[in-house]
Amino acid sequence: MPSRRRPSPAPAPPHALAALLILITLLIPAAPAQAQTLPPQPGDDRTNDGPFFQLVCTPGQRHADNLFNWPRGRSQTHEHQFFGSVAVRFGVTESAARAAATTCNDTRDTAAYWVPTLYDSAGRLHTPHRLRVYYYRHADDPSALRAFPPGLQMTAGDPFATAPQPLGVVDWLCRKKRDQSAGYPLHASNPPTCRPDEYLSVSIRFPDCWNGRDLTSYDNRRHVAYSDADGRCPAGFPVKVPKMRYSITYDADGGFGGGPFTLGGLRGQRDTLGVHGMHGHFWNTWNQERLERYVRECLVFGRTVGVTACQR
Repeated sequence: MPSRRRPSPAPAPPHALAALLILITLLIPAAPAQAQTLPPQPGDDRTNDGPFFQLVCTPGQRHADNLFNWPRGRSQTHEHQFFGSVAVRFGVTESAARAAATTCNDTRDTAAYWVPTLYDSAGRLHTPHRLRVYYYRHADDPSALRAFPPGLQMTAGDPFATAPQPLGVVDWLCRKKRDQSAGYPLHASNPPTCRPDEYLSVSIRFPDCWNGRDLTSYDNRRHVAYSDADGRCPAGFPVKVPKMRYSITYDADGGFGGGPFTLGGLRGQRDTLGVHGMHGHFWNTWNQERLERYVRECLVFGRTVGVTACQR
C-alpha cells in the first residue's frame, strides 16, 4: 500500500502574523531613559594642553549625604570626602554653599569637589593628603572657551564600574613625596602598591563640553561630554568649558596599595563600591566673577590671576 504524504500545514494568515508581532513588541520592555547611550567618552587622553591654573584644597567634611541624582533609580548613601565649600550637605542651597568658608587656597573658590572615601583591606580609612584641581584650556578655539555656568553639576567616572575605567578618565599612580612631579606615568587602571616614601595618587578627568541647557541630568553625566584630542566638542554639546582634572594624594606611610580597596565604606556595607567605581563630583558654587576672571585671564590670554600662577 503506497504511503501517504502528510499535507503541509497551511501558512498563517497575514493578520495572525501581524498580531503576533504586536504581542512580541508589547512583551519586550522599552529601554528606560537612563539606559540611553552616554555622550562620547575620551580615549586614552592624558595630555595637559594649553595654559592652566590649579587650586590646592585640604580635606573638609566627610559624610554620606546623597546630593546628586543616582543611576538605576536607587538612593546611594556611600561616604564621600569633600573639599572646597564647608557648607555642602544634603539640602544646602547654591547660595549658602557659595557664601561659606572653603578649604581651598583661594578663598573665593567655594566650589564643591568630592570623591568617595578610600578604605584598605584591613578596613582602615585613608584620608587624602590634599586635592589639586587643575583647570586647562584644551580648546581648538580659545576665544570660545567659557567658564562653567553657576550651579553646574557633573560627575566624572562611573560609580558602578566593575572593571577598569578608560585611561584618561581614572588613572592611578605613585608620587614621590619629595618631588611629586617625579611620579610614574599615568597608565595604571588599578591602584599600584606604593612605597612608604611615596603617595598613592588618583587622577580623575571631567567632561569639558556642555549642552548649553541643563545644569544637571540623570546621573549627572548626560548633559556633558568629553572633547577630542584637539579640544573640539561633539555634536549636541556646543559649549566648550575648561578641562578639569582632580589629582588626589593619599599618604602611604608603612606602604599600602594594590587593594583590595573599597570606596565609600567598609566591605560588605550597603552601597560600598569596589575600587573600579572611583569617581568625582563637582558642583559649581564658585564666586562666579572670580572663576570667569581665571578663565578669561589665564586660560584665554595666558596671564596670572590671584593666588595661583598661570602655567604652561
